Amino acid sequence: MVAARVLNPQPLALVIEDNDDIADIIGEVLKSAGFEVEVLQDGRLALLRILDLLPDLIVLDLHLPLADGVEILHDIRADKRMAHIPVIVATADTHKVDMLGPREQPNHVIIKPFGFRHLCDVAKRYYADAVSAPV
Repeated sequence: MVAARVLNPQPLALVIEDNDDIADIIGEVLKSAGFEVEVLQDGRLALLRILDLLPDLIVLDLHLPLADGVEILHDIRADKRMAHIPVIVATADTHKVDMLGPREQPNHVIIKPFGFRHLCDVAKRYYADAVSAPV
């Protein structure tokens, strides 16, 4: 899949969110910021898909079925193949965010419910970084 991305240089965002409505909103915001978007609702498959795609941005919910978002974030940060990928945590659980350890730090946290404009502004910053990064 990474080879196919060379043919399509549009930055890719992977949304890991189990709520269909929220995933749709996040996906539309990221598309409006210029990203190609893939949504994944199964936390078990998240790390495999991240390694397969090596996306330019990840938006991650901390409460997922079948896997814990904190564990996913920890594994992303612990693996040198994924550690460079910016992660935006989108969650309503501020307590869980406060409990994140030094090895589970996201690049940005957005508390649900969030504003469309706020997420779009944040996404555009990461889009600018993705399009200016060397291939």
